[in-house]
Amino acid sequence: MSLTEARSEPLSSPQPRPVAFLSYLRQVAIIVLWAIFLLALLNRGATEIESRIVVTAAIYLLLVPAILLFGPPRAGAGKVLVAACFLLAALIVQMLLQASSMPAIAAPNPAWSVATMFTQIAPVATISLTPADDRLGLMSAALPFGAFMAGLVIFDTDELAAKTLRWFAIAGGWLALFSILQFVLFPEALGVVQKRAYLGSLTGLFVNRNTAATFFGLILLTLLVLLHKRLLAPDWGRVKALVANRLTVPDDQKRLVLQAAFIGALTAFCFIALMLTGSRAGIMSSFAALVVLILLTIFNSPARIGRNTASPRRRRRGSRRWAALMIAVAIALFSLFANRVALRMETRMEDDMRFCYMPGITRAIADNWPLGSGLASFAEIYAPYHLARCGVDAVVTHAHNVYAEGLLTVGAAFPFYAAFFIVAQLLIFIRGARKRKNYRYASHLGLAGLLLVLLHSTLDFSLQIPGFAMTYAVFLAPVVTLCLNPPGVERGGRRRRMQFPGSEGPAKDAAHLPGGLGSA
Repeated sequence: MSLTEARSEPLSSPQPRPVAFLSYLRQVAIIVLWAIFLLALLNRGATEIESRIVVTAAIYLLLVPAILLFGPPRAGAGKVLVAACFLLAALIVQMLLQASSMPAIAAPNPAWSVATMFTQIAPVATISLTPADDRLGLMSAALPFGAFMAGLVIFDTDELAAKTLRWFAIAGGWLALFSILQFVLFPEALGVVQKRAYLGSLTGLFVNRNTAATFFGLILLTLLVLLHKRLLAPDWGRVKALVANRLTVPDDQKRLVLQAAFIGALTAFCFIALMLTGSRAGIMSSFAALVVLILLTIFNSPARIGRNTASPRRRRRGSRRWAALMIAVAIALFSLFANRVALRMETRMEDDMRFCYMPGITRAIADNWPLGSGLASFAEIYAPYHLARCGVDAVVTHAHNVYAEGLLTVGAAFPFYAAFFIVAQLLIFIRGARKRKNYRYASHLGLAGLLLVLLHSTLDFSLQIPGFAMTYAVFLAPVVTLCLNPPGVERGGRRRRMQFPGSEGPAKDAAHLPGGLGSA
């Protein structure tokens, strides 16, 4: 055999046994993580205390051995993991200070002195009004942190992260179809239990329509990105010419067309499920995020390189036309299917209970500033401030505003937590938009998802539902990985092998990247 023949012959390099065993363990960890996520969703978003304890304990029992086995993620994702630990530690320390009786550090809540007048034994005065509940409330805050950190450790390569987003979108699409069928055929069912609230609205696996709208809005954004990649994969000109001349379409092109049709159907199901929720704030927030996603995808996607590439001026003009067309289609679809939402929008603002609660919440914030009233104390601290005209037939357990509830329960520290949460994500997504080319869609998706959550949090409390908070964490982990991984380098420092090194742009991303969001 000549030297040339020896070089051209492919070398078989089976994985060493320890590496293969770690790869097997990683697959097991992925299955366990999805199982925990599904358990949180099936139990009405883990709103019950028992389910919160089980799910949170399970996610940390997965996280610890995952870090020991696979090690922390490298590059920027490792720094994000440290930052998440720091933020969670700060929240735990504050909760312990609020729930501890240390008058030398901070004065206890004045309500304890009033309670002493009605009890024979003076209660232990703390900053928080509900110190025991705060420890359980910490479970709700720790769950998304654990899911996010576990996702960073387990989905630490571009291929795994892109595959996670793909399965997240597809599973969400199937869940949307299931929710539609359940709403049409069994309107009084909520999973396997009886539905007691929002009987006229689709709620999926959640108790209320607002959380369901945020959930399906996030799934819809991910499906649209996946659909965009699928639509770029086939050679439509070739397929059209073959069909017009009644010639056989190659099997690979048929498969790509069928995959695009499948993702398109799931996207339609998710859009219908979002509309059937009837959540005004959720639908409008999803629409705003969709518009941003369209603009980012059209104007910030990598330029396609080829012989017929248009001039920059002509390309910009075409991009503006595509953006206007896509936004017009989105407006038409939302307008066509949002009749039920339009009817609800006719309700006067002063008749909406969430706005009726705000004056009382504002007074409660002022009276408990700057130390806050305790992580899980909203229902108890707000009750004395509730106005009779806002209704007396229900207990208000959450403010319909994440920021207002954070200021009341956490106090002056909340703006720093919120700023850290938002600014860190913005910096990560901007870095992804600048540095990543084949995975730039991850930064677009991250920005759109962040906008959806921030907007809806001004009028509803989806983030306070553990199941949705975990959903956003599972969504965010692969997006952060794709934004921060070094271009072209895997975890072990090896170069990714491209099947077609000469191809560039979204088309290559859609069809040729192994494990990519648009791959088969």
